[in-house]
Amino acid sequence: MEEKIFEGLKYLIYYPKDFQEDNMKKYSVILIGAGNRGRAYTRKILNAPEKFEIVAVAEPDEARRKTIQERCNLPDEMCFTDCDAILSRPKMADIALIATQDDQH
Repeated sequence: MEEKIFEGLKYLIYYPKDFQEDNMKKYSVILIGAGNRGRAYTRKILNAPEKFEIVAVAEPDEARRKTIQERCNLPDEMCFTDCDAILSRPKMADIALIATQDDQH
């Protein structure tokens, strides 16, 4: 895996070496973890709506999950209580943003 930083976002995204960033593409994102880190990344993503869209969230805390759901206009069926539930489904996004605490991934 190779490391790359999308312009305007401070987190690292890992993907295969043969990945070619498409400057015209809008990337779909699933957010795993909606605590302080996840909410900070969400703000960055929402500031780049032409480049990214959060399409699902996994977060055990209902209030945090609802915050992301409201900010991103997510339907109930795209909001999950844990990462196993979201990851057991067929691929639903280009990027999985893991925003849990470091010791949880």
